[in-house]
Amino acid sequence: MTTVDIIIVIVWLVITFLAGFLPGFFANFEGFWLNNKHTKTPLLVFTIVATQVGGGTIIGIASSTYKDGLGFGIVALASTFVGFIMIGLFAPKIKILSNKINAFTLSEIIGYYYGKIAQSICGVIILLAYFSLLAGQIVSATTLINVWSGISFQSALWFSGISMIAYCAFAGLKGDIISDAFHFWGKIVFYFLIFIPVILLKED
Repeated sequence: MTTVDIIIVIVWLVITFLAGFLPGFFANFEGFWLNNKHTKTPLLVFTIVATQVGGGTIIGIASSTYKDGLGFGIVALASTFVGFIMIGLFAPKIKILSNKINAFTLSEIIGYYYGKIAQSICGVIILLAYFSLLAGQIVSATTLINVWSGISFQSALWFSGISMIAYCAFAGLKGDIISDAFHFWGKIVFYFLIFIPVILLKED
């Protein structure tokens, strides 16, 4: 990579980090955790797309599909598709109920219907699921940093882990949504104005 490439990457990382960190740092309690329960449709689309088309997708699913065949990729796409259908069906009812009981998490809704034990079990399951997702993102970022910079995998792993944990601790949902909006448009520019044209030109 040239010096200009390195500068562009660093500037982009700083911008997106601050875009998430600052709004989350200055948000109130409900803004930090739930974006004040009022996320406009464009921002919701941006954050969903940016989350789905992330390091875990590009590196994890793509590499697993390349290594083991189309089965893994098809299952990942099918589960995502079904998940979005389920969200569309149940999200309005979940929002109404969460407003009614002032719930912040899905486990609180489970607890409302089935008691504290069920709430605790649900919370543990969600925690384990998100820990695995976070681990996947950390490994993806570590791989990119290792390949890009040439520093050791272990050093890159420490850097990625500390950075992501700090980001999650201070950005919250409000900061994450704003940061995802920057990621969304960055990916649009990269894929449609840089990546795809380069691939097409190479094929010619």
